[in-house]
Amino acid sequence: MTDSTPTGSSPQNVDLMSLLLETYGRHGVEVEHLPPTGMRIQIPGNDPLETDYADAIERAGDLTPEQYPELAEQVVFALIRNVREQGVPLGTHYPPRPDDHGRQVLIRVLHELGHSARFEDPQTISVPLRDGERGAMDMSDYLSRVEGADLDTAFDEVTPFAEAVVKRVSEVADLSKASSEQLRVRLYPESGFPDGVASTLLGRRMGADLFETVALDTPDTVQPVTREQHEETGRSEEATHAEAVANSVAEPVEVSHHDFGGMNFVHIGGEHPYVSAQLHVLTRHLERTPHGVLVAIPVPQVILAHVLGEESSHPVAALELLQNMADRFVEEAERPITSQVYWWHPSSRDRAESELPDMRAVRIEIDQEQGSASLFTDDEEFGDLMQSLLAK
Repeated sequence: MTDSTPTGSSPQNVDLMSLLLETYGRHGVEVEHLPPTGMRIQIPGNDPLETDYADAIERAGDLTPEQYPELAEQVVFALIRNVREQGVPLGTHYPPRPDDHGRQVLIRVLHELGHSARFEDPQTISVPLRDGERGAMDMSDYLSRVEGADLDTAFDEVTPFAEAVVKRVSEVADLSKASSEQLRVRLYPESGFPDGVASTLLGRRMGADLFETVALDTPDTVQPVTREQHEETGRSEEATHAEAVANSVAEPVEVSHHDFGGMNFVHIGGEHPYVSAQLHVLTRHLERTPHGVLVAIPVPQVILAHVLGEESSHPVAALELLQNMADRFVEEAERPITSQVYWWHPSSRDRAESELPDMRAVRIEIDQEQGSASLFTDDEEFGDLMQSLLAK
């Protein structure tokens, strides 16, 4: 990465450069001075950024030395903010702009309530937990209300959201003291996590872009369990996964059958975010599945399924219909999982409840004008199965 700011120098460059170097370091950014006014900044996962602060130093000519620390912080925060807005975790946190009243007010109110809050990225705030870790919350709803707001409007909106953050902090349980009955498994889109976050959670990859995490179920929150938290309990991961799956499978669901295009589709739904656990025990809800099942998990509360090989089944039409259904769910959902359709492989029938089912991503595209269909999958077995079923 490079920055083409013109070079130059001025009498006060030594003092201001020293302050810039110090400020970058204090906020967790590794930098190297390139005399007289240049700097090489290490950007995680990218090439270093080389920039020159001659223009900034020249503009500081009208300031007093007492104003230099504030200027240095503004310069450093502007760069950190820009990089973090691109999804790169530079520095210790995301620093809101001085005129970003929505974020600034939320941080101020939480500080007044005794919580050292900070934004990790433009949408996510974090606060310290009792175990020394930080708990994060998505603040998109609040931020949508205060975008471009003035100071008074921000203060008018902030109270219920600040209270929600405080409530969550107070309810985050120490995993070592939590009852095993609180353990659940919840499915998330793996792409929805910031880089490196999924690997810190106690979870397993179920399929393409599907990540099943162990979570603590409390009356008001679902708290994903980190590997570090779990290690402190002394429990084995296998035992914890087994308990979490069993508890989730035991949550009530309603199963209904629906006719679309002369074919049978199954809707498995519940008033909780753990319905995806039924994929571990799908044959409890479906009778014969010798060729497996097409499934979609568009939202945490729903599984859509079609058994391949049924008398009325047409695999191409069924796959297209499931894709369309999943797309509609995702479009209307606030926190969807994925519109991707998967082949629940028939070998999943013989797996233990705590084991992950074999889920393989599949997709069909129909060209109505050409009267052709294109199957997209990395799985040759599914392609062969489709040909076999179409030949019947």
